[in-house]
Amino acid sequence: MKTVQQWLKDVDRENLLGTYQFLCTPDFLLLKNEEMSVAEVYNRQKQIVSDFIDHLVGLDTQPNEDRMIFLAVSAYYEGRADTRTVLISANDIEKDQPDHYDWMMTDREKLAGYDIADTEATIDEIYTVLAQIIENAVFLGYSQKSFIEEREKLYLSLKKSEEDIENGRVYTSEEVWAHLGLKPEKKDPRAEELRTNVTRAELEYGQYSFRRELNVLRHLLANK
Repeated sequence: MKTVQQWLKDVDRENLLGTYQFLCTPDFLLLKNEEMSVAEVYNRQKQIVSDFIDHLVGLDTQPNEDRMIFLAVSAYYEGRADTRTVLISANDIEKDQPDHYDWMMTDREKLAGYDIADTEATIDEIYTVLAQIIENAVFLGYSQKSFIEEREKLYLSLKKSEEDIENGRVYTSEEVWAHLGLKPEKKDPRAEELRTNVTRAELEYGQYSFRRELNVLRHLLANK
């Protein structure tokens, strides 16, 4: 298997950037320049993401001691066929249902050193996999400075939430909607039932696809 950093070095940069921009619409508020045209915004995003890839490629990666592996599985989301990238640990791959891990707040030196599974489905979708890895990795900002600052804010927010729970402070759905300045949707019981059925089918399909790809990865690891 190759690491995230190795794949970023080997793939076609333009193809990867094109895939990223197809999957990830630019955050126009983040780019903060209302005078730019749509094309200029996309070009700016392309340059920012390319610089971020250079950042990951240039890092001194940390050893992958937890044996973290990215794996692509097929999925359906809101009725649309999709590819979903999951992060698992080879240390618990023999579990019937290994945990999925988030990498949004992972140190980038660690992230760049994580492995990408060499299953057929993962390699076939390598550009989508890399784009999804990058999308999550930049959630707290493209620069290392903003990443550290935003991660600290998030940690403090999570700590406050834990304190609220410990103190018995909970928020009703009405309070959450009001805080966000949104109005709850009017519910149609029949529509809700159908939506629930669709969601359940999507989840079942996703779980089946994950188990199938996991078995392929188990076989590959066992024969190395």
